[in-house]
Amino acid sequence: MQVSDLCHCLEAKCKELIGNPMVMELCEIVRAFLSDNNKPPQGSFHDVMLRFKETQDFLFEAEKERKEALAKEAIVEERERQKLEAELRNEQAGYTGDANVEKQDEFILFMLCLLTRISLLCIVSENNLV
Repeated sequence: MQVSDLCHCLEAKCKELIGNPMVMELCEIVRAFLSDNNKPPQGSFHDVMLRFKETQDFLFEAEKERKEALAKEAIVEERERQKLEAELRNEQAGYTGDANVEKQDEFILFMLCLLTRISLLCIVSENNLV
């Protein structure tokens, strides 16, 4: 709203100085306005770029962590589903032992590593870092 105040002030000065030279006086009013309302820059262009890069790095890491958490959650859910299926099969077959549990654990660890790598590749490709 300060600019509109400047415009009103200039219009009033123009009406006051009709018929007289006024350019220098109008320029002086504008100069005074600019010196009163001038804000110093928030830093150099380099500083702004560094802050932007820090923000981008933070967002990249947050997205990476989010995707890793989602991948781990999916693996945990898959493991629970497999356990429930195995229990159901065992109940249906009348067997109560834990067959192939060790192989299932190895497979789950393998899938966790694979999904983590895939999620990292997705993050990298989304950010055009490849």
